[in-house]
Amino acid sequence: MGFQMRTCPGCGVEMPLSEWSYDRKFNASAECWSLFEEVLAAEFQNAVLFGQVHQLTVDTYAVQHAGGRDGGKEANGGPDAETPAHFSVSSSAGSMSPLKR
Repeated sequence: MGFQMRTCPGCGVEMPLSEWSYDRKFNASAECWSLFEEVLAAEFQNAVLFGQVHQLTVDTYAVQHAGGRDGGKEANGGPDAETPAHFSVSSSAGSMSPLKR
């Protein structure tokens, strides 16, 4: 018996369907938001190591999950509406480039 999967509308990650709920502040599935919370928890556990990149973590997630209850896809044309381009940031080169899906 396989797992039922849910695709995040923001970043496209597929994760097993869960019972979690999410208020849709970002254009994300509950499962993707839960994963993001795990990343934040790891950052907060070691602020010395992750403190300098925390803002990059938050900003990157926000760009990949633009929209939600405050003007997201649902408000602007349904779940298949176009979203802003996703970007990858290269810290060594200091540049941004579009991600390919």
